[in-house]
Amino acid sequence: MSQINEQLKSVDLDVATYEDYLLEVSKLVRDQKVSQYPIFVVHQEAQVILGKPLIDAAKAKTKWSVNISHLEDFVNKEVITKENVETFRANFKPADQFMCLFLLSPENAKFIFRPFTIKS
Repeated sequence: MSQINEQLKSVDLDVATYEDYLLEVSKLVRDQKVSQYPIFVVHQEAQVILGKPLIDAAKAKTKWSVNISHLEDFVNKEVITKENVETFRANFKPADQFMCLFLLSPENAKFIFRPFTIKS
């Protein structure tokens, strides 16, 4: 199994344990008009400059920490260029049905859309 597949499997296991909380946070970000494009930054770093800490892996006894961020933060920090905003929006899946994960690791960084398995 490739390293990225192992990471995806590991992330999926962790995210499944607190999926209901992530759905609640996603809804809150949208309802409070912070953004219509919530992004969960999934990482194993001590500190990440994207978003606000949401789940600490050590405290949650998981392998991955999670920060909550959004499209506008990614644009402000130049992770997504202004030229790519419309492409990102066009590819963004409905936030009430899918979580947008930004998997951040030393080897790579990639967006993943994972369906919420619970009903909103």
